[in-house]
Amino acid sequence: MSRRHKKNKNLPLPDFENLGIELKTVPVFDGRPTESTHVCSAALKRNAGEQWKNSRVFRKLEKVLWVPIQADNKIQLSQRVVGRAFLWSPSAEDERILRSDWEEHMDLITLGRFAELHGERGEYLQIRPKGRNSNSKGLSTSELGEPSITLPRGFYLRQSFTEKIIKCSSSR
Repeated sequence: MSRRHKKNKNLPLPDFENLGIELKTVPVFDGRPTESTHVCSAALKRNAGEQWKNSRVFRKLEKVLWVPIQADNKIQLSQRVVGRAFLWSPSAEDERILRSDWEEHMDLITLGRFAELHGERGEYLQIRPKGRNSNSKGLSTSELGEPSITLPRGFYLRQSFTEKIIKCSSSR
């Protein structure tokens, strides 16, 4: 991994900033993703001015280079197959759903309603805890608009959506 790629990993920028491309490896078993795909961390401080087109989620998903990797624990990592990489951008319908999911999550963040942020929300994009362990804490803004501490969260693409992306690429 290049120094530039490491530098952009946690920034609200695509991994290959000059090309506007995000790199996503996706573990697959029998052609299906084995887990949801992390997009980026969620900023939990009140940020009422953020819009979809300038959001870190949009910038990360605007153009993605997907690299499927065989995820069979019975096969040594060095022997696993790397699938055919492909470049993807969301269709207008995919973007509409991603935007709707993002707006729902951001409304809850802006209102400081963190207890309502859970993995069941969102059709394609979900928000889940993103910390080293349950003791991890991050800065946030409470429902009263005051600084508070909460569990860090991250945006993830659902496995079903990532599977749809992979299937569409293989039919090309």
